[in-house]
Amino acid sequence: MLPDLILIIRDPYNTFASLIKKKEKRLSKNPDAIINKWIEHAREYLGLSNYLQNQINISYNEWFINKAYRQKITEALELVFTDAGINTAVFIWVDHSKDVPWNVPTGFCL
Repeated sequence: MLPDLILIIRDPYNTFASLIKKKEKRLSKNPDAIINKWIEHAREYLGLSNYLQNQINISYNEWFINKAYRQKITEALELVFTDAGINTAVFIWVDHSKDVPWNVPTGFCL
């Protein structure tokens, strides 16, 4: 069965370093909220909470370095594997202006 949601998490050091490098406005306005949201996502990823149902969890770090991991995830999503875009930047857009439960990302550009 295909998942209803894909939860992608990146390690906190690189996540926050990227936000700082990009001068992310949300980080400077309320860093505690951003940190707490990352912790909330990490707890879900680790199975310490159960807000989401029927999701697939993806480690951004593992995805980037491990071809076998990418192949496994691709198979679970019933997709054809290719590494053609492995060095292409990925942008995940979260629309916080909408009433989205649990701040689930509402748009993806891959």
